[in-house]
Amino acid sequence: MKQSLEISISGNMSPHAGFGSGTALTLACLEALHILNGSEISPAELVHASGRGGTSGVGIHTYFSGGYVFDLGRKVDGSPFSPSHLNGSKSAPLLLDQGPMPDWEFGICMPAAIEHKTQAEEREFFQRTCPLPADKVYETVYHTLFGLYAALREADRAAFCTALKAVQNCAWKLAERREYGEALFELEKTIYAAGADAVGMSSLGPSLFFLADDVNSVVSKMREMRPDCDWLVTRPDNSGREIIYG
Repeated sequence: MKQSLEISISGNMSPHAGFGSGTALTLACLEALHILNGSEISPAELVHASGRGGTSGVGIHTYFSGGYVFDLGRKVDGSPFSPSHLNGSKSAPLLLDQGPMPDWEFGICMPAAIEHKTQAEEREFFQRTCPLPADKVYETVYHTLFGLYAALREADRAAFCTALKAVQNCAWKLAERREYGEALFELEKTIYAAGADAVGMSSLGPSLFFLADDVNSVVSKMREMRPDCDWLVTRPDNSGREIIYG
Protein backbone atom coordinates (compact mmCIF):
# COMPACT_ATOMS: atom_id res chain seq x y z
CA MET A 1 0.00 0.00 0.00
CA LYS A 2 1.41 3.37 -1.00
CA GLN A 3 1.64 6.00 1.73
CA SER A 4 1.15 9.74 1.27
CA LEU A 5 2.31 12.68 3.37
CA GLU A 6 0.78 15.78 4.83
CA ILE A 7 3.53 18.25 5.70
CA SER A 8 3.44 21.37 7.86
CA ILE A 9 6.45 23.68 7.61
CA SER A 10 7.17 26.34 10.22
CA GLY A 11 10.04 28.69 11.03
CA ASN A 12 11.47 31.97 9.81
CA MET A 13 13.17 30.76 6.62
CA SER A 14 11.43 32.87 4.00
CA PRO A 15 11.21 31.62 0.41
CA HIS A 16 13.01 33.55 -2.33
CA ALA A 17 15.36 35.11 0.21
CA GLY A 18 18.60 33.66 -1.15
CA PHE A 19 19.06 30.59 1.06
CA GLY A 20 18.10 27.78 -1.30
CA SER A 21 15.19 26.85 0.96
CA GLY A 22 13.04 25.74 -1.97
CA THR A 23 15.62 23.18 -3.08
CA ALA A 24 16.17 21.85 0.45
CA LEU A 25 12.46 21.55 1.21
CA THR A 26 11.67 19.88 -2.12
CA LEU A 27 14.42 17.29 -1.68
CA ALA A 28 13.47 16.71 1.97
CA CYS A 29 9.82 16.10 1.12
CA LEU A 30 10.67 13.68 -1.67
CA GLU A 31 13.18 11.82 0.48
CA ALA A 32 10.66 11.56 3.32
CA LEU A 33 8.06 10.18 0.92
CA HIS A 34 10.43 7.44 -0.25
CA ILE A 35 11.41 6.57 3.34
CA LEU A 36 7.74 6.31 4.29
CA ASN A 37 7.10 3.93 1.42
CA GLY A 38 10.27 1.90 1.99
CA SER A 39 11.60 2.58 -1.49
CA GLU A 40 15.26 3.01 -2.35
CA ILE A 41 16.37 6.07 -4.30
CA SER A 42 19.84 7.38 -5.06
CA PRO A 43 20.81 11.04 -4.60
CA ALA A 44 21.00 11.46 -8.38
CA GLU A 45 17.49 10.02 -8.82
CA LEU A 46 16.21 12.23 -6.01
CA VAL A 47 17.62 15.34 -7.65
CA HIS A 48 16.17 14.36 -11.02
CA ALA A 49 12.73 13.82 -9.48
CA SER A 50 12.90 17.20 -7.75
CA GLY A 51 13.57 19.14 -10.93
CA ARG A 52 16.10 21.25 -9.03
CA GLY A 53 19.72 21.99 -9.88
CA GLY A 54 18.88 23.17 -13.37
CA THR A 55 21.37 26.03 -13.29
CA SER A 56 23.63 25.71 -10.24
CA GLY A 57 24.53 22.60 -8.28
CA VAL A 58 25.13 24.43 -5.00
CA GLY A 59 21.76 23.62 -3.44
CA ILE A 60 21.50 19.98 -4.51
CA HIS A 61 25.04 19.13 -3.40
CA THR A 62 25.02 20.93 -0.06
CA TYR A 63 21.70 19.28 0.79
CA PHE A 64 23.40 15.90 1.03
CA SER A 65 26.77 16.80 2.54
CA GLY A 66 27.02 20.49 3.37
CA GLY A 67 30.31 22.34 3.08
CA TYR A 68 31.35 24.44 0.10
CA VAL A 69 30.55 23.56 -3.49
CA PHE A 70 32.41 24.71 -6.58
CA ASP A 71 30.55 23.71 -9.72
CA LEU A 72 30.65 24.89 -13.32
CA GLY A 73 26.91 24.90 -13.89
CA ARG A 74 25.52 23.00 -16.82
CA LYS A 75 25.93 23.12 -20.58
CA VAL A 76 23.95 25.70 -22.52
CA ASP A 77 21.48 23.66 -24.54
CA GLY A 78 19.53 26.41 -26.24
CA SER A 79 16.92 26.77 -23.49
CA PRO A 80 16.41 30.20 -21.90
CA PHE A 81 18.60 31.20 -18.97
CA SER A 82 16.56 30.90 -15.78
CA PRO A 83 16.87 30.12 -12.05
CA SER A 84 17.47 26.50 -11.01
CA HIS A 85 13.95 26.07 -9.65
CA LEU A 86 12.50 27.12 -13.02
CA ASN A 87 15.03 25.40 -15.26
CA GLY A 88 14.64 21.75 -14.38
CA SER A 89 17.53 19.30 -14.24
CA LYS A 90 17.91 18.42 -17.93
CA SER A 91 21.61 17.86 -17.34
CA ALA A 92 23.34 17.85 -13.98
CA PRO A 93 25.63 20.77 -13.10
CA LEU A 94 29.29 19.79 -13.38
CA LEU A 95 30.74 19.50 -9.87
CA LEU A 96 34.35 20.64 -9.78
CA ASP A 97 35.07 20.29 -6.06
CA GLN A 98 33.34 20.03 -2.72
CA GLY A 99 34.75 20.10 0.79
CA PRO A 100 34.34 21.28 4.38
CA MET A 101 34.02 24.98 5.09
CA PRO A 102 36.47 26.47 7.60
CA ASP A 103 34.95 26.96 11.04
CA TRP A 104 34.35 30.68 10.57
CA GLU A 105 31.61 32.68 12.23
CA PHE A 106 29.12 34.41 9.94
CA GLY A 107 26.47 37.00 10.55
CA ILE A 108 23.18 36.75 8.66
CA CYS A 109 20.83 39.62 7.84
CA MET A 110 17.31 38.97 6.58
CA PRO A 111 15.80 42.38 5.68
CA ALA A 112 12.05 42.34 6.18
CA ALA A 113 11.66 45.83 4.68
CA ILE A 114 13.15 44.83 1.31
CA GLU A 115 10.63 42.97 -0.80
CA HIS A 116 11.63 39.50 -2.01
CA LYS A 117 11.53 38.55 -5.67
CA THR A 118 8.72 36.38 -6.97
CA GLN A 119 9.38 33.44 -9.29
CA ALA A 120 8.18 35.54 -12.21
CA GLU A 121 10.53 38.39 -11.26
CA GLU A 122 13.46 35.99 -10.92
CA ARG A 123 12.79 34.54 -14.36
CA GLU A 124 12.51 38.02 -15.87
CA PHE A 125 15.82 39.04 -14.27
CA PHE A 126 17.62 36.09 -15.88
CA GLN A 127 16.07 36.78 -19.27
CA ARG A 128 17.19 40.42 -19.39
CA THR A 129 20.62 39.89 -17.76
CA CYS A 130 21.90 36.74 -19.49
CA PRO A 131 24.09 35.95 -21.24
CA LEU A 132 26.87 38.13 -19.87
CA PRO A 133 29.74 39.32 -22.10
CA ALA A 134 32.72 36.95 -21.98
CA ASP A 135 35.03 39.44 -20.26
CA LYS A 136 32.53 39.89 -17.44
CA VAL A 137 32.32 36.12 -16.99
CA TYR A 138 36.13 35.87 -16.89
CA GLU A 139 36.27 38.49 -14.14
CA THR A 140 33.79 36.60 -11.97
CA VAL A 141 35.56 33.28 -12.54
CA TYR A 142 38.91 34.84 -11.62
CA HIS A 143 37.73 36.17 -8.26
CA THR A 144 35.76 33.00 -7.55
CA LEU A 145 38.48 30.49 -8.44
CA PHE A 146 41.69 32.27 -7.46
CA GLY A 147 40.02 34.24 -4.67
CA LEU A 148 37.13 32.52 -2.88
CA TYR A 149 37.98 28.92 -3.73
CA ALA A 150 41.71 29.25 -2.97
CA ALA A 151 40.93 31.03 0.30
CA LEU A 152 38.59 28.23 1.38
CA ARG A 153 41.13 25.55 0.56
CA GLU A 154 43.77 27.37 2.62
CA ALA A 155 41.34 28.54 5.34
CA ASP A 156 42.55 32.10 4.72
CA ARG A 157 39.77 34.32 6.09
CA ALA A 158 41.42 37.60 5.08
CA ALA A 159 41.82 36.46 1.48
CA PHE A 160 38.24 35.18 1.48
CA CYS A 161 36.96 38.59 2.61
CA THR A 162 38.96 40.37 -0.09
CA ALA A 163 37.61 38.08 -2.81
CA LEU A 164 34.05 38.27 -1.47
CA LYS A 165 34.10 42.06 -1.71
CA ALA A 166 35.49 41.86 -5.25
CA VAL A 167 32.76 39.44 -6.36
CA GLN A 168 30.04 41.83 -5.16
CA ASN A 169 31.15 44.30 -7.83
CA CYS A 170 31.45 41.82 -10.68
CA ALA A 171 28.80 42.18 -13.37
CA TRP A 172 26.52 39.31 -12.34
CA LYS A 173 26.44 39.92 -8.60
CA LEU A 174 26.26 43.68 -9.05
CA ALA A 175 23.23 43.22 -11.31
CA GLU A 176 21.59 41.07 -8.63
CA ARG A 177 22.30 43.64 -5.93
CA ARG A 178 20.96 46.50 -8.04
CA GLU A 179 17.62 44.73 -8.22
CA TYR A 180 16.94 45.95 -4.68
CA GLY A 181 18.01 49.52 -5.26
CA GLU A 182 19.51 51.92 -2.76
CA ALA A 183 17.86 50.18 0.21
CA LEU A 184 20.23 47.23 -0.08
CA PHE A 185 23.33 49.35 -0.64
CA GLU A 186 22.54 51.48 2.40
CA LEU A 187 22.06 48.37 4.51
CA GLU A 188 25.44 47.03 3.36
CA LYS A 189 27.12 50.35 4.26
CA THR A 190 25.60 50.23 7.73
CA ILE A 191 26.88 46.68 8.32
CA TYR A 192 30.38 47.74 7.25
CA ALA A 193 30.20 50.78 9.54
CA ALA A 194 29.29 48.47 12.43
CA GLY A 195 32.54 46.53 11.97
CA ALA A 196 32.08 43.93 9.22
CA ASP A 197 35.14 42.93 7.17
CA ALA A 198 33.15 41.74 4.15
CA VAL A 199 29.47 41.62 3.20
CA GLY A 200 27.95 39.43 0.51
CA MET A 201 24.46 38.97 -0.86
CA SER A 202 23.26 35.37 -0.74
CA SER A 203 22.23 34.17 -4.21
CA LEU A 204 19.57 36.50 -5.65
CA GLY A 205 18.98 37.97 -2.19
CA PRO A 206 17.92 40.08 -0.55
CA SER A 207 19.50 38.33 2.46
CA LEU A 208 23.08 39.27 3.32
CA PHE A 209 25.90 37.46 5.09
CA PHE A 210 29.04 38.95 6.56
CA LEU A 211 32.29 38.19 8.36
CA ALA A 212 33.92 40.23 11.11
CA ASP A 213 36.52 39.91 13.84
CA ASP A 214 33.62 40.03 16.31
CA VAL A 215 30.41 38.99 14.54
CA ASN A 216 28.37 39.06 17.77
CA SER A 217 29.33 42.69 18.35
CA VAL A 218 28.27 43.66 14.83
CA VAL A 219 24.96 41.82 15.20
CA SER A 220 24.28 43.50 18.56
CA LYS A 221 24.83 46.93 17.03
CA MET A 222 22.73 46.14 13.98
CA ARG A 223 19.79 44.86 16.02
CA GLU A 224 19.56 48.33 17.56
CA MET A 225 20.23 50.24 14.35
CA ARG A 226 18.09 48.12 12.01
CA PRO A 227 15.27 46.43 13.93
CA ASP A 228 13.49 46.01 10.59
CA CYS A 229 15.84 43.10 9.85
CA ASP A 230 16.28 39.66 11.40
CA TRP A 231 19.87 39.09 12.59
CA LEU A 232 21.60 35.89 13.61
CA VAL A 233 25.07 34.41 14.11
CA THR A 234 25.94 31.03 12.64
CA ARG A 235 28.76 28.73 11.55
CA PRO A 236 29.01 26.50 8.45
CA ASP A 237 27.38 23.08 8.47
CA ASN A 238 29.64 20.45 6.92
CA SER A 239 27.29 17.52 7.41
CA GLY A 240 24.30 18.24 5.19
CA ARG A 241 20.78 17.12 5.98
CA GLU A 242 20.06 14.89 8.98
CA ILE A 243 17.38 12.21 8.73
CA ILE A 244 15.56 11.36 11.95
CA TYR A 245 12.52 9.08 11.97
CA GLY A 246 11.07 6.07 13.70
